[in-house]
Amino acid sequence: MKTKYQYLLVLCLFFLFSSSSFSKESSDSIQGRYSQDAHKHITAQAMELLKHQFPYVNFSLLSQNIGDMQTSNGGSFPFQVGKAVTGAFREDEEDVVFNIMGPVGASWYVSNSHFWNADNRNDGDNSLTTLNDIGDYPNAYTKICRYIDGDWRYWNGNGYGGRKYLEYYNPVQGRVYNYSYAKRSNDPSDPGGLINFFKTKKIWLESYYPISFPSQITYVQAYVSLDDGRFRNIVWELVGRMCHLLEDMNVPAHTHNDVHVSILGGDCYEDFMTQASNYNNYTWYTASNNGTFTNGSGMIDPYAINNPDERVRYLMYTANQLADHWPSGPNCSDNPQQHLGNNDLYGGSYPILDTYYQNLGPTPPYISSPAQEGDYCFNHAIRATAGLLYWFAIESGIISNDPASYPHIDNVTTTSPDLNVYRGETVTFTAYPNNPNYVYTWRAIYCDNNNCNYVPAGMNMPQYGNQLTVQNVNYNTVYCRDACGTLLDAAMPAALYFKVEVTARLGSNFISYIFPHDPSDLRKVIPHDFNRPYSGCPYVYVQNEAGQFVSDNNILHRSEFTDLAGQDISDRYMLTIKPGLFNNKISVNLFESTIDVSSINSVKLLAIDHPLGTKIGVTEANDIVMYYDADVESPVNATKNQIEDITQYIQYQNPRSHDTVSGIFNDSILSSYDIPVLRNKVKQNRVKFNPLSRGMQDADNTALIMKIGMDPNLDRPPVIIPAPKDYAGTVTVKTDANNLTTRFARRENPSDVIVPFGQNASIENASIQWNRDYALYYAAVVNIFYDGFDVIELPLSEALNSANVDLLGDLQNLDGYYATLDTTGIIMLKFDNVTNTSGMIRDYILETNGQYAASTSQQRLGSAPKVNSKNSTETTLGFTNKLNANFPNPFNPTTKINYQIKKDGFVSLKIYNVIGQLVKELVGEFKNAGNYIVEFNGSYLASGTYYYRIEANDFIETKKMILIK
Repeated sequence: MKTKYQYLLVLCLFFLFSSSSFSKESSDSIQGRYSQDAHKHITAQAMELLKHQFPYVNFSLLSQNIGDMQTSNGGSFPFQVGKAVTGAFREDEEDVVFNIMGPVGASWYVSNSHFWNADNRNDGDNSLTTLNDIGDYPNAYTKICRYIDGDWRYWNGNGYGGRKYLEYYNPVQGRVYNYSYAKRSNDPSDPGGLINFFKTKKIWLESYYPISFPSQITYVQAYVSLDDGRFRNIVWELVGRMCHLLEDMNVPAHTHNDVHVSILGGDCYEDFMTQASNYNNYTWYTASNNGTFTNGSGMIDPYAINNPDERVRYLMYTANQLADHWPSGPNCSDNPQQHLGNNDLYGGSYPILDTYYQNLGPTPPYISSPAQEGDYCFNHAIRATAGLLYWFAIESGIISNDPASYPHIDNVTTTSPDLNVYRGETVTFTAYPNNPNYVYTWRAIYCDNNNCNYVPAGMNMPQYGNQLTVQNVNYNTVYCRDACGTLLDAAMPAALYFKVEVTARLGSNFISYIFPHDPSDLRKVIPHDFNRPYSGCPYVYVQNEAGQFVSDNNILHRSEFTDLAGQDISDRYMLTIKPGLFNNKISVNLFESTIDVSSINSVKLLAIDHPLGTKIGVTEANDIVMYYDADVESPVNATKNQIEDITQYIQYQNPRSHDTVSGIFNDSILSSYDIPVLRNKVKQNRVKFNPLSRGMQDADNTALIMKIGMDPNLDRPPVIIPAPKDYAGTVTVKTDANNLTTRFARRENPSDVIVPFGQNASIENASIQWNRDYALYYAAVVNIFYDGFDVIELPLSEALNSANVDLLGDLQNLDGYYATLDTTGIIMLKFDNVTNTSGMIRDYILETNGQYAASTSQQRLGSAPKVNSKNSTETTLGFTNKLNANFPNPFNPTTKINYQIKKDGFVSLKIYNVIGQLVKELVGEFKNAGNYIVEFNGSYLASGTYYYRIEANDFIETKKMILIK
């Protein structure tokens, strides 16, 4: 029978799960051998490696239980209760499985069960290890298997018998509890083992006894659930002990069965690594290099082995065989063992042995520097330990073995390319996850401070699923010092940054991912307390085949040019967005996003059917032309500002299409072409064209074709007072016949600019002088034709503004009646489709006649917008009280509501369901007399009928709308 004091001694050695601190004397006893801090370092860095290797996987539960390199309780002894790093640290301090320890008081008072001669095949994996001058003991692989299956016995000094359970002292109750997580023979349904224990938190309670009366044992024989604290202490410290055993397999002395304590001569590699600076500051692995090692990167994947019973052995064996390549002992004097390659006990093939170890070259007889061992052994210890943590996380259900099943966001886009949201504007952020069925949480952050979730007055930020809407209603500038204290530049306007978190249920856990994963990639917009700066021109939005209205490009872009001021112009633009057909109609919206006012006389949509292999374009003279795509000739040489070679970037079929040439005012570009090649292509083009032509056989020209847009990288400061636009530049074309100089314009988004320069001419070079900023995608030469294609005008069947005013009569013909477009609304157009029966390719050209003008006190003479309209009676008489029908109706999920109030006052606009419950308050503030549009998003509502009601002074009206999903 053990005495009370004997049991207390056992508890001090054995209770790896208690919260007791340890003395400095125990710390002193480990000097002269492999520092235990190195085990903590390897374990903690292995966790960092996993997080870098799998950025989409939520390792939070695993990570928070690994621990770090910090000390606890303010003491010098590194110990964190219930953390894996503690188990990794403590594994040498007491042998809880076999109690195989060196003599008490000696500098080698450590566990002796950390060796494994894996090359010894005679007695199998569980063969005893023979240590010189010590004896035979169970090996490290045997021990790690005991930790996994729970079938380990405490050594009681009388052989390998004794209890199959853990002892845990509860100081409150004064009892010692005896537990086991091994498989119980009397319960065949229980698989037992550490993994099952982790999943269930249930453990077999064998017995308990009062610590003051150890002979009074009460046998319980039942499964019990542990509280979280005790459960964590047991599980995670056991995981750390397993990590320690695997880490030891990366030490040559442990694979050679070399006793390496200092009094017996030590070991060159262990002595080197005992110095903290050699592992803590060494570059074998740091979080900043994303897990890149001298030899290989990433964890050692245990799932490279299909047999689930072999995975942990795979990690142990590969580490063992790597370390077996290197010498050990004093001064690295002991030669390494013979590496047996794939001659594995089970006859299997471990691919890492061929692809990794064989690259090390011949077995080295001697190593001049232990750091050379570290280049392989130390970083492999981190990689292998990461693999063990990964194995435990998957087997225990903490993570999935399919990283793609974890929620993550690939990208977030914004509808504000200039990153500005001005008063009256709305910007939308859209998240693109790997699965749409997530729960989304959007966060608005000021001043790039994760702790500052501040939305100022005048800004609305409703969120609907994967979209966040940012509305600048009436924002007044807020500075960082006002919003979140003095951050960055306190006098700088506070930019809004956005993060989105997606959450999904994975098993019994909710897993989240926050975008951006890298904080430097925060999405932002900058709110401004003045109207959007003048950029010019209305934009055309096309309803694509998915039913979404997508911004295509600006139109009437020449209307502000000095020589065209005050004049109606005709503008033809070939749509780059392919329209969708809905009820055999094509829908196009015109939208004025700036403070301009557009007066539009007529709008046409032309369907252009053309042969396969050809393309359609519009020249600077507004002519529709056709050319053969395969016959476009790129320059043989091109320079920017006579210095930079840009030839490869402006090729027509540019394989590096993501690379463009961009620049500013006064830049010049010179491109040269191969005249004989061009002449030959012109001849070939005419031969191909003759069968297609149904009119002018010689209606061709040689033309310079360029794809140009605005410079997307240019910093564009807000401009409140607009400046007149001008042509984008001039191009001088030198041919074999003469020279031609002409001006050309550009739109905001990339589009083709075609400049004809004559018939029967071959171009030698083209010189471009820029008057505006630009992005040039290509500059090439092609033979163009003015015939050989069909032009069909699609009937304009519907034309409404956002106030549901019918504009069809204003826009069908060039009759002097204008539809006015400004920032208070949009013009919605529908064209009847005419079926393409020609068998040719179809493109679409939008033809617009009218002008736009800057609506400011600085507008030029003759640029006042036209107001004569067949529907303009009401607008000339001032505002009235009116609530228009929402558009569209039915809608999914958004619709616009237009209302007018004839005098200043408080306005309330609310949405109700069919039983009268308030769904949403859209407006609830003082408004000046005027015309207003508000958008309602019903993506979070069920399909059905809803009502919207306005109250403004003595004006009250209610209308019905229908949401269909």
